[in-house]
Amino acid sequence: MKTTRILAIVIAISMLAVLCSCNGNNSGNVTTPADKTSAVSPESTGAPATDAPTAPVTDAPTEPATEAPATSTEPAVTEAPVPEPAQVNGVYQIASADDLIWVSMKGPLDGKYLLTADIEFNLTEGYEKWTIENTPKNTMTPIGNSAFPFSGTFDGGGHLITGLFVYGAGETGMFGFINGATIENLIIGEGLICSADSNVGAFVGKFDGENNVIRNCINYANVTGNAYVGGIAGKYNSSASARLVIENCVNHGNITATKKSHALYVGGIIPAVVGVHVKSCANFGTVSAGIVGDASYAEKGCAILGGITGVMSGSGGDASIIDCYNKGDVISCNAGANNGTSAAAGIVGRMNTAGDSGATCVIKNCYSTGNVYTMSADSKELSASCATKSGDDYAENVYASGRVLIWNTETENTNAFTPACGAPEVNTGVGASTAMNLDPEVWVDTADNTPILKSIPATHQNTLV
Repeated sequence: MKTTRILAIVIAISMLAVLCSCNGNNSGNVTTPADKTSAVSPESTGAPATDAPTAPVTDAPTEPATEAPATSTEPAVTEAPVPEPAQVNGVYQIASADDLIWVSMKGPLDGKYLLTADIEFNLTEGYEKWTIENTPKNTMTPIGNSAFPFSGTFDGGGHLITGLFVYGAGETGMFGFINGATIENLIIGEGLICSADSNVGAFVGKFDGENNVIRNCINYANVTGNAYVGGIAGKYNSSASARLVIENCVNHGNITATKKSHALYVGGIIPAVVGVHVKSCANFGTVSAGIVGDASYAEKGCAILGGITGVMSGSGGDASIIDCYNKGDVISCNAGANNGTSAAAGIVGRMNTAGDSGATCVIKNCYSTGNVYTMSADSKELSASCATKSGDDYAENVYASGRVLIWNTETENTNAFTPACGAPEVNTGVGASTAMNLDPEVWVDTADNTPILKSIPATHQNTLV
């Protein structure tokens, strides 16, 4: 009897050691509901990979079930389900991190949502070091995916979400995939939107169908992904059917694409303006593509990127960039000539033809002050404003004062296109709205004669240099 009691104590101590090891690895993590009525598959949720240690191996002897220690009489600890937010006139009232998690896991994808308070999703201290491996306490799954897109409305009410951490395995943003959705009046504060795959944007990762709108939205979070990465939205699903309007939006986050081969598309607002209208938007974040300094790009090309968008084309219907500006630097891994496989510019990296579609492309009343950097002096298809592959004349009243330089130097790249946007001639320098022929109903000057947009609060528009 005494021997049995000693063995029981040994087993109990071993089990306690195992439990402590698991709990210590997972302390602080939020458990979210595992099932969503709209059937998000495990592959699409893209939970961050972890290297959790396995339970330690013990040499405790096994005992027959009849001599195992008595079962504890303490009640089992279970996670309380996240409650459904209240509704007012059929609109879900979102006021907490738990409410946001409920929307991403349980919320109707055609529902109506209103943010009623600022939300601290995570503490933001050290957010610059967040990665897929180094995650904060709370992780949000993108709302909607390609199988079950979000088609409802989300009104931020002018409120701020700080410390947002969204991870996905493609089509990643606060909203992963939308079709016929409206997202407006929302501010995403410091945080990270990231994916191990492509199609990433702070608010929307991917879109399809008509009547998609992102309006009056501001982003301060960093956005990273493989390719097709944008500060506000990611990529279209089908150029033939996807339509999107981005209006009165600003990006302050750093936008980074990391694909280790050519055909990267990156933009401060959106990577590709195809079937898209961008109006009264601004980018302040650094836009970068590829692994800076990797010599392999010298042979195979690298990226197509711009302060507003990487590429613009009428192949998906009419497209426009009107009343927009860029302050962010554009940093490309482009090295070598790479004609046809790389381009970088302050506003639009490349402007392609519309073919026989009859669609029109317009760039009007835009300017850029950001510098454009490449890895070598022989890189081509570069511009302080917009570079063009085929000489299409899309632009009207476009200004640029940024420089085209070799990375980490003050050396000018003499291959830069001047002028770059076709006829009429691109103006250089940045001055008052009247000097730039900008519409006084749309633009207003700051104290230093820098034009900013009337439709966006001045607090979200830094004074330009």
